[in-house]
Order: sequence, then C-alpha cells, then structure tokens
Amino acid sequence: MANTYILIDFENLQPKGLAALRGRPVHLRVFVGSQQSKLPFELAQTVQSLGTQAEYVQIAGTGRNALDLHIAYYIGRLAAQHPDAQFHILSKDRDYDILIKHLNATGVRCRRSGSLDDIAALKPAAPPKAVPVTRAEPDPLTTVIAHLRNLKNSRPRKLKTLASTLKARFAKGGGDREVQALIEALQRRGVVQVSGTNVAYQLEA
Repeated sequence: MANTYILIDFENLQPKGLAALRGRPVHLRVFVGSQQSKLPFELAQTVQSLGTQAEYVQIAGTGRNALDLHIAYYIGRLAAQHPDAQFHILSKDRDYDILIKHLNATGVRCRRSGSLDDIAALKPAAPPKAVPVTRAEPDPLTTVIAHLRNLKNSRPRKLKTLASTLKARFAKGGGDREVQALIEALQRRGVVQVSGTNVAYQLEA
C-alpha cells in the first residue's frame, strides 16, 4: 500500500477531528511557525498516539512563505525516499496550488485539502456490493411429474390423451416434437410406461 502523508500548515489551518487519524495508515507532519509556542491538546494527543508516524516541524524563521517553503522541501525529500507516496497539504492557502500542479506533472501525487473530510484515505471503505442471488430455474420435467402426481386417478390412460394434456399445459408455444420429447423423458425417468396406446404410471399416490 502506498504511503499517505498529511502535511498540516498549522499557521494557516487548525483542523478539527484529528483523532480520526488513529489507526489509519497515514503519516502526519505538523508544520508550526516559529512563534507558535502553544498547541491544542487534541493535536498533541493525536501526534503522541501516532508514535513514529507523526512529528512536529517547527520552522526556524519568519516570513510570508517561510512555512510553505518548508513543506515544499519535505515533500521533495519524502518523494525521493518513497516515490509511490501520496501527499495531502492541509491548508486553505491557494499559493500551494502552483507547487502541486508542478509536482503532479513530474509524477508526484499531491493535492491540497481544506479539511480532513476531503482526504480519500481517511474515508471509510464502501461496503461490499451485495451479490445478487441467482435462483436456479426449475426443471421442466419435475414440474410435469408434480402435475401428473397431483392428478391422481384423473391421469390420462391413453397416449393421445397424455399428449394433449402435456401440450395444453406445458407446450403451449411448442409443437408435437416438444410433447414427444417430454413423453420420452418421462419414460427414461421411469415415471411413464407406454404400451401401444396405453399409458401406465410409476408415481406415488
């Protein structure tokens, strides 16, 4: 599985819900300004719970793009170490978009997100699609046998009458060949015995 890195521009954005990162296959880097000496308890707790998967990066200087340049440097270094990695810059600063466009053009997968909710790696996996149950078609011969069994004493005793019964009920769209095939199948099954023009049955009452 490709490494997923989330790089937070904490000067620009202080995201909520960082606890959702626990147990996720992600690496967290929190970039804080040189003047940011206090951090929220939730952030500190999350970073601690992630162990070696998370760390703070406090920039050394000040300036409008000082933190942005630090993030760019870290992405370059991590991309060299992990070419298949995916990077998410968590920031509302659109200045990153030029860098991101260039990174993607060179094969480094990177995007900017304004919220943890926008990061696909943090979304729960979709439930598997239900496999439709395919019902086996009933055996036509079984249906014929069930019908003959239900007729009991009314079963046709003549071959011609049996053929007419089968044709009317089970071969409406077919012809004599289909009826003959049914009778032969019944004989092979041992359900029907034909003697001349007479018919006998081997069926339970």
